Amino acid sequence: MRKRHPKIKSIINKSEIARRLKLTPQYVGQLLSGKRTNAMRLKQISEVVNSELHRFSISHKKF
Repeated sequence: MRKRHPKIKSIINKSEIARRLKLTPQYVGQLLSGKRTNAMRLKQISEVVNSELHRFSISHKKF
């Protein structure tokens, strides 16, 4: 397992993506690694990740 810098936190992980899309984490991992392909599911994963990134960026803006 790869070590992360202590101040870097994951924004979203496979399990959370799977939970939101009602898929298994294993299937999400296969899609992300390219072992399985499904354009519709990859688009859904992209939408979940982009939504979370947008939410993260808004909550961490400096005023």
